[in-house]
Amino acid sequence: MMLVGYFDSVREGVRFLIAVGSVLGLLGFLVSCCLIASSHKTKSKYYGLLIFSVILIAICGLFYGIKYFRI
Repeated sequence: MMLVGYFDSVREGVRFLIAVGSVLGLLGFLVSCCLIASSHKTKSKYYGLLIFSVILIAICGLFYGIKYFRI
C-alpha cells in the first residue's frame, strides 16, 4: 500500500516535469521566432534556441502544459 502511494507521487512529479517542459518549449519557440524576425546581428544563437524548443515541444507535447496548469 505504501509502495503504491510512492509510485503515485513519482508519476505526478513526472507529469509536472512534462508540463513544465511543454510550457518552456512553447515560450522558447515564441521568443526565438520574435528574436530571429528582429534585426539582431547574432541570429545564429537564436536558431539553436529554436531547435531546442522544437525538440522540447516534440518530447513533451504542445498543449500538455497549458492543460495541466489551466492557462
